[in-house]
Amino acid sequence: MENSKIILILLLIILFSSCSLFSPKENLEDGWVYVKEKDYANALKKFRIDYGNYPDSLDIICGMFYIHFLYGKEDSAKKYLEKSFENSKDDDKTLFVGSLYYREKDYDSTNYFYEKYVEKNSPIYDPYIISTTVKSNSFHKIGLSSEYLTKNYQFVYDVLKSITDISDSLDVNKDEDRIKIFDYINKLEE
Repeated sequence: MENSKIILILLLIILFSSCSLFSPKENLEDGWVYVKEKDYANALKKFRIDYGNYPDSLDIICGMFYIHFLYGKEDSAKKYLEKSFENSKDDDKTLFVGSLYYREKDYDSTNYFYEKYVEKNSPIYDPYIISTTVKSNSFHKIGLSSEYLTKNYQFVYDVLKSITDISDSLDVNKDEDRIKIFDYINKLEE
């Protein structure tokens, strides 16, 4: 009788484990995993599938924006950027993708999104904004470069003092010190 119970238990364990072995394996990878691997074609495929299933997911919308922006498809990218604004103008993902106006040399828009980010989060923030793929220093590099180009030197310097080891004795009115500030922006990790 005891052997029958053991055999029955073993059969049940085998039955349950075999069900999970033969069920189709779900793809747990999201588009950002492909972005991290620089496999943008598969990232776009995955984001498209996910967007079809979850059209209101800000993570997916921002992924669609990011990939289209990387491919230089600005019209499509802006469509998803506007969609992200509809969902949340103050979400970190939206603030990040909005900063990519820098690539279009729309520095006013870039500054707006970067300043919103800094105001909302303080410059020192979780090291990742969207996912482990996009580091915050990349975001700072974009934002601070835009602020520097529009001559917001004091703002740039204040943020750099928070996120780097830059000297706190520089004078933003001196050309030689502004060059040092610019060098610190360029040294930010991407």
